[in-house]
Amino acid sequence: NIIHDVARAATQLCDDHFGISPEVEIIGDLQAKISYIPSHIEYMLMEMFKNSMRATVSRHQSHGMDLQPISVRICEGGDFVTIIILDRGGGIAKREREKIWSYGFTSVGKEEKEPKKEEAAMNLGGLFDGLTSPRHRTQSAMAGYGFGLPFCKVHAGYLGGDVSMHHIAYYGTVVHLRLRSVNSAKSVERLSL
Repeated sequence: NIIHDVARAATQLCDDHFGISPEVEIIGDLQAKISYIPSHIEYMLMEMFKNSMRATVSRHQSHGMDLQPISVRICEGGDFVTIIILDRGGGIAKREREKIWSYGFTSVGKEEKEPKKEEAAMNLGGLFDGLTSPRHRTQSAMAGYGFGLPFCKVHAGYLGGDVSMHHIAYYGTVVHLRLRSVNSAKSVERLSL
């Protein structure tokens, strides 16, 4: 449920920002359960979906390619559930790969970062507005602050998981979000995906 809800919220945000959005295909162990606070998993997924959607739409618009779907696969095994997000947004530029986990780094250009006046008013100008649940958020920046991926790594790591990103040149990016399963002896809270 959470992955579907966040995918819908990210799709709406992408539609609002770009006028189009890629489809999100979710497959795999759909009944998997993880041991996480709902707002933390929502935050991490929202950041990853926003990055994938922005890259996919940007590639579509700049290269005249068909808008490719974003694939999500849920894999439950042992003590962990891994959520794999694959986009076809062309990958990460070589000069940016080492910087993506650094606080304040963004690949968004200045012209793309500056919100329209009405968007800024709706967003209340808050840098941390994106930390709230996407179910309660009415407006958020699509990208540009440089805190999304580093915060995701902190959230996942704090609760015994991890986030990794793999670049496929001229194709896209694969994100692995590895989270503790309720089957783990270290699990505390049960949350349906």
